[in-house]
Amino acid sequence: MITQMVVWATIGAALLSALTVVFVFYRVSHNVVSQAQLSAQVDANQAINQIEQLLADSQPALTAGQIYEVAAIAVQRSWVGGYYISFHGTNGDFSTSGLAVDQSFPTALRERVQAEPDRMHGTPIELVIDQRTVPGYAVATAVDSGPDRFELYLGFSFERENRLLETIRGVLILAASIITVGVGLVAFIIGRITLAPIRVTRHAAERLASGHLNERMQVRGDDDVARLARSMNRMASQLSQRIYDLERLSRMQQQFVSNVSHELRTPLTTIRMASELLYGARDKFPAFEARAAELLLDEVERTRNMVIDLLEISRFDIQTETLRLEETDLVDLTEHVITGLELVAQAHGSTIRLIGGASPDSAGGAAPQAATEEADAAEPSTALVVPLDTRRYNRVLTNLLTNAIVYGAGHPIEVRVAANDTTVALTVRDWGIGFDAEQAPHLFDRFWRADPARPRELGGTGLGLTIALENARLHQGRIEAWSRPGEGAQFRLLWPRHLGQPMGEPALPLRPPGETGGVIASQPANLPVVLPKVTTTTTEVVS
Repeated sequence: MITQMVVWATIGAALLSALTVVFVFYRVSHNVVSQAQLSAQVDANQAINQIEQLLADSQPALTAGQIYEVAAIAVQRSWVGGYYISFHGTNGDFSTSGLAVDQSFPTALRERVQAEPDRMHGTPIELVIDQRTVPGYAVATAVDSGPDRFELYLGFSFERENRLLETIRGVLILAASIITVGVGLVAFIIGRITLAPIRVTRHAAERLASGHLNERMQVRGDDDVARLARSMNRMASQLSQRIYDLERLSRMQQQFVSNVSHELRTPLTTIRMASELLYGARDKFPAFEARAAELLLDEVERTRNMVIDLLEISRFDIQTETLRLEETDLVDLTEHVITGLELVAQAHGSTIRLIGGASPDSAGGAAPQAATEEADAAEPSTALVVPLDTRRYNRVLTNLLTNAIVYGAGHPIEVRVAANDTTVALTVRDWGIGFDAEQAPHLFDRFWRADPARPRELGGTGLGLTIALENARLHQGRIEAWSRPGEGAQFRLLWPRHLGQPMGEPALPLRPPGETGGVIASQPANLPVVLPKVTTTTTEVVS
């Protein structure tokens, strides 16, 4: 800001100084030249009178010798008077030595003298003296002596006035430069003094924004800056208190959820055991009581899953989760999860195919039937050993597959796994209802469901993608999704192949091959950085 003030002040001062220099120099030069021209006219009038007197004292008809004598006297007086003279008559030309007559006195001036010989004519000229050009002023007229008429030209040099104007111009330019630099320095000093409190305020605000809630400004005096400092300090105190209260309430809420969820586990376990006993003996009950036993077991299981989700969310909130990494065959682990969900998928009319080790360019954007046929024709999956937390990976993949089953409209589901030197990738592709641009920003929100009217036959609580995202972030990865409404969706899980190192080019594309456009959903950009506790387990993998 100081730089802008100095630049604009300097530019303004330079423009004002330039205009002042131009105006002052114009006025001074006009006065100097006008005064010099007036003086030249007075001197020329005196010289002409003297020449006319010399001619009047001579005979009416001058011989060439007499004309020469008059001219010699006039030329001699011109040296004394500081001007240059030229006679032009029928008997020849007589001029001051060194004066270039034709170059000094323009033809237009000669024509004016010849047209109006009784008047005295003046005009600015460029005098050429001894092959040197200087600014000057010419006065011309015609004088008569009997039958003879002479054209008389007097040239006055303005060289001294020109040097004076050059000096004045240099002084004005120097003064303008000094004023411009001075204004810039003054603007800089004033800016430093004036903006110093603003810089302090900005620094304090930045410290507050970065989390230093104890930052305060020094209050000096009782001016506007001091009142601003008091307001900033009061705002910082209130903000600090509000944040403290919110943190305390958040901790209380998290602790409450954690305690309630923990306390519910024991009675829920008892209720679940009882409901399982009732479910196992439902064949002995009448039809109505048997159906009630089935519903009871389903609701108890859904409540138990919700409690487990709430417990896990509370652990994420208080950042007590630990990442247990072990070298695992990703393909084998993925196949294991898929096998566990095959019956659920079949109940919804879907099939799940794993393509591991195949080229990511094949079949991803094809129609469901074509994708199924190519998946059937794909080569057997090869081992892909990477470090990961198997429990959390199972949770993420189970959630993605469950969503694909529920919203897949009975179409096949395709799973791909791949890795490169820096990144491990998993994609789950379905050809179901997908999601639109309005739903995309809420995809990872807590307790949000794409279609609340759909039955919760798989126990959905709206926390699945939130927990999946947190598990991905524990691996320093992320989850993204692509969709074309009515034509399905593809979710992509990415995490670094080596924890702590940045991810490079993803091993699998977000959009299925052959697809363009669509809706993209990414995790929120303002999530805090997760620094998990990591334990590493080395497991020998036999492939």
